[in-house]
Amino acid sequence: LLGRVLEVVAHRFGYTHASIYLGDESRVELVAQRGYPDAIAAFDPSLGVAGRVMRERRIAFVPDVSADPDYVPGTIQATSLITAPFIVDGRFLGLLNVETTGARRFDETDRSLVNLVSTRIGISIALGQSRQALAARAKLFRDVGDFSSEVASSLAIEPLAQLIVRAVARVIGADMVAATLLDRESGRYVLRAVHGGDQRAVGREILPGEGLAGRAIRDRVVAVNEAVAPDGVPRSVRDLEMPFTHGVGLPLIRDAVVVGALTVGRAAGGARFNELEREGLQLLAGHAALAVANAYLHAELTELAVRDPLTGLANRRHFDDALDRILAVHRR
Repeated sequence: LLGRVLEVVAHRFGYTHASIYLGDESRVELVAQRGYPDAIAAFDPSLGVAGRVMRERRIAFVPDVSADPDYVPGTIQATSLITAPFIVDGRFLGLLNVETTGARRFDETDRSLVNLVSTRIGISIALGQSRQALAARAKLFRDVGDFSSEVASSLAIEPLAQLIVRAVARVIGADMVAATLLDRESGRYVLRAVHGGDQRAVGREILPGEGLAGRAIRDRVVAVNEAVAPDGVPRSVRDLEMPFTHGVGLPLIRDAVVVGALTVGRAAGGARFNELEREGLQLLAGHAALAVANAYLHAELTELAVRDPLTGLANRRHFDDALDRILAVHRR
């Protein structure tokens, strides 16, 4: 779409060398260009006239690029330059850059026109981003609803743990997901399922405070680590390969009890979890905690049905069930 916008800018206004960069005040990246063999891929506040615009958040009008100390030569022999920021509701979204070559130089009319064009483009970008955000949020809520139905279908802890890690990885797009759950008998927290990681980790204890899962369990809050180092991994799994560098630990809390934690990670070079994804992860963790609590309740009720809660001895129902099984084996 922005490529087509530059086509209009070129044909309607005669700006044959133009480029659009999107990002924020810390970095903008090239998303569309026209007239350049190879435009500069990105700018930060320290680089070029574009960097000055990012710092000052106002249009830069350079009639003679040779007289501007900030100008960084690109792949064309430019004569003059105008760089205008996209600022909508106080948010810096990127910038429009136009240049001339040869004898032509920009004047104040060009400055006013580029400023007007950049304002219209900025508003369109903001609207487009808002639509994308709404669509992404709607999709996330649909996926969370599907996740809730999926995990509610299992009442056995081991299959449930496998179901949870696979579903979370699919909904969020993670490289690794691990489920650490409370062992009801020992009170320890044990890795029950791993998706995208070393399966030898399953069955190992995670101590509260160790790693993302341990921190989430101990502190009862979401733990975030954008640069997971080897010493930030629980000691029980440090002998295994670490399949992620950006991670989030989410506590699974139900009725004030921490029934476990989810560790969700992405590998080096992968995108960090954005605000919407973190919100989605917390929703998924809430549904996962409910499913785990239900599985524990089901196991407890099943146990109470065949065992006396005071003595721990098997009751008459257990005896009848066991006798039926023995007789069936004898008949076969």
